[in-house]
Amino acid sequence: MAENEVILSLKHIAKKYPGVQALDDVSIDFYKGEIHCIIGENGAGKSTLAKLMMGLYRNYTGEILLDGRELRTYTRAELLGLVSIVYQDFVKYQISIRDNVMIGSGCSMYGIEDDERAIDVLGKIGLWDKIKILSKGLDTALGKVGGEGIDLSGGEWQRIAVARSLINDAQIFILDEPTASFDSISESNLYKLHNSLFKAKTTITITHRLGNVKDQDCILVISGGELKESGRHVELMRLKGFYSEMYGMQRSWYDEA
Repeated sequence: MAENEVILSLKHIAKKYPGVQALDDVSIDFYKGEIHCIIGENGAGKSTLAKLMMGLYRNYTGEILLDGRELRTYTRAELLGLVSIVYQDFVKYQISIRDNVMIGSGCSMYGIEDDERAIDVLGKIGLWDKIKILSKGLDTALGKVGGEGIDLSGGEWQRIAVARSLINDAQIFILDEPTASFDSISESNLYKLHNSLFKAKTTITITHRLGNVKDQDCILVISGGELKESGRHVELMRLKGFYSEMYGMQRSWYDEA
């Protein structure tokens, strides 16, 4: 892993909310083209890390280096072009399918080439076959506003959120608790989709559910705002520490012996 180039580096990061130390002296390197997973119980500091990496917080101690440059020196527009995130509580925009996807590109005007990009992305996430038979195609409104739109299942809305990330030419993709409300089968299917679509990118999945993290290039265990362990699944299981305990407690969720 050390042979690869570091794209994002957190150095001795600490973040405090009023009366709460959310993160304390956390140092992590994320490598280009690898799949990373940050795991931990609720309240461990995972979502704080995601917000820091997105540049939503500037009042932290330590350094966050993106391509060797301190994150606080980037403009918001620059960061949106470099880092893309799918949140657990993603927005279900009550607008056309085209706008739902293309809003992730940051463009306000779309042309034929953009439609081709949207169709390509919708095909990759498995929704284009459903959309192309609709009378209005990409112009079909989503949601129930105005009474003319169509609604989607929870999994389909999630895929639309993934499409918004894919349309962005970001270097880093963050998935913050993307399957928190899914059953185990839907969760497994979504992770397979993520792994196939983002395999050429640097991805960081943040979760407290461990059923689909075994094949990640690096698993980082956060507890009490501190980095406790890091490594691959097999390595962490041998340690018989935080990760091994969490995995053992969740084993029955995924029907494993």
